[in-house]
This record gives sequence, structure tokens and C-alpha cells, in this order.
Amino acid sequence: MIINALRLILDNVIYILAIFLLCIFMIAFSYYMMLLNIADKTINEAEMTGSISSTFLSNKYNNSPLSKIDGEFIIISAVPQIDQKASGLGAVMELELQKTVSILPNLNLTIKAKEKCVNLGYYGQGYQP
Repeated sequence: MIINALRLILDNVIYILAIFLLCIFMIAFSYYMMLLNIADKTINEAEMTGSISSTFLSNKYNNSPLSKIDGEFIIISAVPQIDQKASGLGAVMELELQKTVSILPNLNLTIKAKEKCVNLGYYGQGYQP
């Protein structure tokens, strides 16, 4: 009886591992989509205002379900720097975010999201209409 149960478990190990990996993938994908949503909304705001606002980014992050998950949230890069205006109309702006999440005691996921836009709202220093 025990041998039959062990044989059944061993025969289905591949399926059990596949289900486990699928669950890990779905968790990682959902975290990535939440982080990408934060980056996307922040960069869309920056597109209109001409700067990547730290208050807007922190509000989006704090209102996201991703903020409730333990882990380290890092702004890897921001062009132009956070809370600085773009160089002028048409300047490329980009934001790269990273979140490290612990799924299991020995398994950490590092998720990165990057968004780009073109400045449409700030004409540059010294512009007079």
C-alpha cells in the first residue's frame, strides 16, 4: 500500500513540479504587472508635467497592493533626475524601478520595470510664449 502511494507520487513528480513552477511564474508576472503599472502611470504624469515627481511616484506605490508586500523598492534610474525638469520639449524621459520580493525563505524574486516617454508639457527654461 505504501509502495503504491510512493510510486504514484514519484510518477507525478513532474506534474507537481510543473504546477509549482507555474504558480511561481504567475506570482512573478502579477508582481511585474503591478510594478509596470506604477512606472507607467508615473511616466504618463511626467510626460505632461515635464518632471518625474517623487510625491506622485510615492503615492502610486503606497496605493498599490505591491507596497503591502515585504521587500525592497528601488528607483534604479530616472532621466531626468527625480523632481527635476526635463531639458526641453521633446526630451526623452525614462524611469526604471525594481522590487525584490521573497516568495519562499530561500527564493527571492527581483522584478524590474522600465518606461520611457517624451516630454510634452514643459518647454524648457527661458521659454516665453
